[in-house]
Amino acid sequence: MNPVCGTAWTAVAMRRIGLDDHAQVRHVHARAIRALSGDALSEAELAACLDFAGSPAYSDHLLAEE
Repeated sequence: MNPVCGTAWTAVAMRRIGLDDHAQVRHVHARAIRALSGDALSEAELAACLDFAGSPAYSDHLLAEE
């Protein structure tokens, strides 16, 4: 299947995230941080990143992004 012209492409919809999407975005970001940090972050740094992703300040950050 061609991902640009096939069925898979038509199932994707791009839109801005809203407040109702923040829990899903936090989850995806937290999983990505855990999966991609490897040995680059200490346990304390990883915990700080995950704490920020779960904070109200993170929602404010998401709302401010373009």
